[in-house]
Amino acid sequence: MDNNIIGNQITKFRKAAGLTQEELGKAVGVSTQAVSRWECGGAPDVALLPAIADRLGVTVDALFGREGGEVTDINEEIKKWAATVPKEHIHEKLNRLVFSAIGANNFVAMEYVEKCEDDFGCLINSYHSTDGGNYFGVNAEDMSFSAICPKPEKGYNAYFADKEAYRKFFGVLSMPHVLEMLEFLLSENTRLFTSELLAQKLSADTAEIEETLEKMQECHLVYSTDFGTIGGLSKIYGPSIGCSYIPFLYLARCILEDTQINFLGSDTRTKPYFHRPEE
Repeated sequence: MDNNIIGNQITKFRKAAGLTQEELGKAVGVSTQAVSRWECGGAPDVALLPAIADRLGVTVDALFGREGGEVTDINEEIKKWAATVPKEHIHEKLNRLVFSAIGANNFVAMEYVEKCEDDFGCLINSYHSTDGGNYFGVNAEDMSFSAICPKPEKGYNAYFADKEAYRKFFGVLSMPHVLEMLEFLLSENTRLFTSELLAQKLSADTAEIEETLEKMQECHLVYSTDFGTIGGLSKIYGPSIGCSYIPFLYLARCILEDTQINFLGSDTRTKPYFHRPEE
């Protein structure tokens, strides 16, 4: 019997998947040298076998040279699985799937909890950070979300907006009535309103609301369109944002609470989050 069957199988399936030793190592949380040792006669820790098999798209049995270890097109398999999930449950199921995948690559035991808040009413967060990217989320039966951010070659900060644009955006969010107005606009099936009606709903001055709406429109939080009335043209407003606003507020809450004890996950980064300007 080949004494290096696992190493030979890893080599075979790695090359079939088009992966380098470095890429496989990063995927399962080990060095390139460790993968090289496996393929030259060493053996990976048994706890790593499921992660190795998953990344190579094979079964654990296949790593031992047993039958039934054909390479699996995971994208096609997920498409087939997703087609069987009712539309009203697809987001919940996808969140669980992402969480399971992250958990399999994590050094800390993670579980899908029943309640998203602890006894003090703070969100329970999950994270996983490597040089290849970051995952952050809340994973619970009553409320959950996931944010996956693979690190681009140029670094995250190469794709951020201009800092002055951020200052303007957060400045508008801090204006009176803005958060309440967005919540109201996103809570109604009829999503177009006049400034007078918005002022009435928020118990605010119409002129103040109109000034605020102009600032919001500059940051693409709302849009306006003209419509004709007996008295002439009037403006109506609707929200420019939608589903992006929900995770934005969840993430903001996680930052505001600063609940370090409620973070569950691992950080194996060897490099900083952001590229330095000179890099």
